[in-house]
Amino acid sequence: MPKDPFDGNIHDITHKDMITAYRAGAIDKVVDNLARRHPAIAAVFFVQAAQDGDLAVSDCNTLANMLMDNFTELRDTKGLRATERFCAE
Repeated sequence: MPKDPFDGNIHDITHKDMITAYRAGAIDKVVDNLARRHPAIAAVFFVQAAQDGDLAVSDCNTLANMLMDNFTELRDTKGLRATERFCAE
């Protein structure tokens, strides 16, 4: 059985891993991974996924909204500002 790439270091997860997880319905794993990375990584992921036809623009929009919900929850529960999101663990 292949190892789940999401069980290791978040920086070892590839674009293909995230597309595969999204298509398999593991959307929360994708959102969690993107939320823990620099926002530029999420932006590149969305642009590349849409440009390559891996995800529809509407899928990218759904993921972006979920990322915003994630940030809002952290802000509201922990009082975090945008620049503090990486220290939320």
